[in-house]
Amino acid sequence: MFDLMTLDDVSEIIQIAIAPVFLIAGIAGMLGVLTNRLGRIIDRVRVLSRSEGRLTSSEELAIIAAEKRALQIRSNRINWAIGAATGGALAICLVIISLFIGNGLGHAFAVVVGGLFIVAMSLLAIALGFFLSEIWVAARSMRASMAPSEDHFHEKIQ
Repeated sequence: MFDLMTLDDVSEIIQIAIAPVFLIAGIAGMLGVLTNRLGRIIDRVRVLSRSEGRLTSSEELAIIAAEKRALQIRSNRINWAIGAATGGALAICLVIISLFIGNGLGHAFAVVVGGLFIVAMSLLAIALGFFLSEIWVAARSMRASMAPSEDHFHEKIQ
């Protein structure tokens, strides 16, 4: 069933696996960006939560509630992006493993490798979509917070 791989076979598979390894490195960089954004969101929620206790105006409390809702949406989208990117990285790992296993099984295993690569790229596209939508929510939230009537309020909670 399995033929013993020669050193040349292993060398060839490693050469083929280099591109997916670089893809994993790229996804790792993306995960770093996503987790940093999530950390900033968490920090902002903590600042707003501490500020809530000091405010008495219902208008100010409503502004904080609106910002916290936007932050909740952002964190949900970042979490989905992190999950999809991580799933993509796992699928790429399976592609690399499949390259080695598939060497002994021949062309029939190429469908598995190709399918896993399609899954990985789909998950990466989903992650990028969630990341982009989180950026849109952040930009919309920032524009809303820059309304002239709220300038004094935002100085209070920073």
